[in-house]
Amino acid sequence: MGTTARSYYIPHHCVQKPDSAISKLRVVFDASAKCANADVRQMFRQISIAPDDREFQRIIWRSSSDDALKDYYLNTVTYGVCSAPFLAIRTLLQLASDEQSRFPRAAAVVCSDIYMDDIVTGCDSVQDALELQEQLIKLLQCGQFELRKWASNALPLIEHLDPSFRQDVRDFDSGDSVASVKFLGLQLPSQDVFSFKVKPTDRT
Repeated sequence: MGTTARSYYIPHHCVQKPDSAISKLRVVFDASAKCANADVRQMFRQISIAPDDREFQRIIWRSSSDDALKDYYLNTVTYGVCSAPFLAIRTLLQLASDEQSRFPRAAAVVCSDIYMDDIVTGCDSVQDALELQEQLIKLLQCGQFELRKWASNALPLIEHLDPSFRQDVRDFDSGDSVASVKFLGLQLPSQDVFSFKVKPTDRT
């Protein structure tokens, strides 16, 4: 089964991530594969694709090798499609624009302090941070997005949250809790500083 001028089948496979606290098994789509045969929480999956464009997000699936192959359409933005990051960020920016009058501080953060599905920002006081947190949660809820994996160097910002919404920060080698979380190569420790973890190499 191949493609036509008005459709495309996306190759896909599973990847196991045993060290992940949330997604032990993830489906990976390879929309860059040549035409032959056919990750705010689950941000891409919260964004619907126009029905006419779903023809270009077709997959073949079966639950077991004994089942017949079935055709499906992916109805939401799909990780692995080149346009997915743009569509996701553009959707969040539109949401911020639509809700700016109700949640001005959160809208400003979404427009300037977000990298893909991560929001990294700061405030001058814990009270300011709590107010911003409330606005961010409510703003994102307007688009059916759920904020999770909260981490902060200020305990009052996370201790009132359900544990399932907090970042599980653990040292997987020792099993001990650690006081930092990684973001884009930066260590965000419990102190109000940025740090880097480097591994020197022997150049002799």
